[in-house]
Amino acid sequence: MSNEELLAQVAALGGPTLLVVLVALIALLVLLLVPTFLVAFSRQVRGSRKLVWVVAMLSFSWLAWPAWRAMLRRTERARQQGGSA
Repeated sequence: MSNEELLAQVAALGGPTLLVVLVALIALLVLLLVPTFLVAFSRQVRGSRKLVWVVAMLSFSWLAWPAWRAMLRRTERARQQGGSA
């Protein structure tokens, strides 16, 4: 398939409008996955807890983010005081 044929097919599908929709969908997907990657690559949570938080982030995305941050703060305070979380 040549470039001209491909461009003609894209133009028939909506041209620039299709491109804008695709870019918006990709941006939305990235925005929704950011919290999941932040939890998945965090060194502050390990093991089964990390798995639970990754599943929560995939399910609720930005809604679970504040709960995760609060849990990290509480855990850090407990460590500084010499207790356990």
